[in-house]
Amino acid sequence: MTDGRPRHEGKVVVFGSACVDLLMQPDRLPRPGVTVLAPTYELLPGGKGANQAHACAMACEKKTSVHFVGAVGNDAFGDSLRAAFLDANVGVSGLVTHATLPTACAAVIVDQNGENQIAVGSGANNAVTTAQLDFLDKNVKDHALLPGDVLLQQMEIPMEEVRKAVEIAHLIGAFSVLNVAPSAPVPEETLRKLDFLVVNEHEAADVFASLSETNEVAKDVSGHFFKTSQNAAVAQSAAIASTTGVAVIVTLGAEGAAACLPTRPSLARVGEKSDASSSGPISQKKRKTISTRVDVLRVSALALVGDERVVDTTGAGDAFVGAFCASLASRRSLPDCLKRASVAGTLGCTRVGARAGVPRIDEIEKRAVGVAVVAEWGDDVDDETAASTLAAPAAAWTRRGV
Repeated sequence: MTDGRPRHEGKVVVFGSACVDLLMQPDRLPRPGVTVLAPTYELLPGGKGANQAHACAMACEKKTSVHFVGAVGNDAFGDSLRAAFLDANVGVSGLVTHATLPTACAAVIVDQNGENQIAVGSGANNAVTTAQLDFLDKNVKDHALLPGDVLLQQMEIPMEEVRKAVEIAHLIGAFSVLNVAPSAPVPEETLRKLDFLVVNEHEAADVFASLSETNEVAKDVSGHFFKTSQNAAVAQSAAIASTTGVAVIVTLGAEGAAACLPTRPSLARVGEKSDASSSGPISQKKRKTISTRVDVLRVSALALVGDERVVDTTGAGDAFVGAFCASLASRRSLPDCLKRASVAGTLGCTRVGARAGVPRIDEIEKRAVGVAVVAEWGDDVDDETAASTLAAPAAAWTRRGV
C-alpha cells in the first residue's frame, strides 16, 4: 500500500507533532498579566515535527524521500495540515486522523526584534504511538521504518513514545536522530541508543544536567572539555557524547554549530566516499589530548548578504535539523551535512514564520560554499587519514557506522 509516491534510495521518517500556528506580530512580547495588540493574525501549518519534515523535503535530493508519521484531528485544521504535507511532497501514509481529539494548535507571538513566545495545545499529538511506524507490517507501507532509514524525532509527542521509537530504530538498524525541542530530560538509556542528538545551548545544558544526576563521569569530564573548547555548551555536549556514545550536534546561534563526535569512522570505512565530496576546504586543528577523546567539527553560520537580515528565529532550529537529516539520508559527508544545515538554519530566520524562509536544495547547495568547517581532532591524526575520514558518509560517525 502506498500514497502514490515513487520509491527512493534514501528515506527520512519524521515521527512527531503537527499543529496549526496562530501567528501574531505585536511590537513587543506580552508580560504576565499584560495584553498587547497585533495588527492581524495568520493561520499557518506548524508543529516541530511537521516543520522539520517540510524543511527536510525542501532540502532533499531526488533520490531521497520524506514521510511524516503523526496524528491530526477530524477537523479543518487537520485537513489543512494534510494538504500542506502533500504540497511539500511529504508522504502522509503514516498520518492518522483521531476521532475525538482536535488538531494541535500553537499560539506564536513574534515581536519586532524577531523574538518569540509560543504556547501549544497538544490535542491529537498526545495520541501518537509507535505502532504507526509499521516496522513489523509485512505489507510494507511507504512510511514504514526499515533498516538504513533515518528516524527523526522531537519532544512534542509523549516521551514514552519517543523512547520506544528510539528503541525500535536501534533494534532494526535505522539511524535515529533526536532534536530535544522543546527542552526536556532524556533518559541515559535512550541517549545510549541514539545516533545523533541535536540541541541548542539551553537544551544541551538541560540534557547535561539530567545526565549528571545519574552519571558522575559526565560532570567530571565536562571540565576537561571546557579547557579545550572555552564554550560551556560545547563542553557539555562533548561530555554527553563521551559518556553515552551519541554524536551530539549543538547549535550556537551566530557562532554556527559544533558536532561532538565520540566515534570516528573506522579505518576499514574511511576509504568509502560519500555521494559527493564536501564543498570547499576544511580547516584542521589538533587539540591537546584529553582524558576522553572526542572529535569536534565546527561549522560557521552562513553570512547574510544584500537585504537579508534576521527577522524571526522561530524556524531556525527546525530548518537546521531538517536539512541535516535530508543530507544524512542522502549519504553526504558529515561536513556537507553540517554546511547544508547551517545554510538552512540561517536562511530560515530571514522571513517571518517557521517555514517562510526555509530554502530549497538548489539554494542550499549554492550557499553552502560560503560556510566554513573546522575539524578539531581529539588526538593526533595524519593528514591523509583526516582527509579520508572527513569524506566518509555522515552515518559512519555513529556507533554503528554504515
